[in-house]
Amino acid sequence: MNPKYPEIAGYTCHPTLDRIDGDCDLAVIALPAGQVPAAIGQCADRGIGYAVVLGGGFRESGDDGIAIENDMLAVARAACASSAQIASVSSMCTRAPTRRSAA
Repeated sequence: MNPKYPEIAGYTCHPTLDRIDGDCDLAVIALPAGQVPAAIGQCADRGIGYAVVLGGGFRESGDDGIAIENDMLAVARAACASSAQIASVSSMCTRAPTRRSAA
């Protein structure tokens, strides 16, 4: 899913989850942290049971990030309690590798 481009590297992009034909097993979410809870909710509505969240701005960024992470988890847990089940959400914080000097 990518609302900006119709295609990337030969793969079709859809502007929203509801525009994807067929079933989806996994969502890879690469959005600003503040948009992730809503994206998780859209996954639940679409019946996508697994999501991997790429990026930062969650717990590691302080109180605001903790609140966003808690919102994301609350949406996922609510989906688990309903028929729209989200089975798993995995958040991966990425950072640029650092160069270590040889000792």
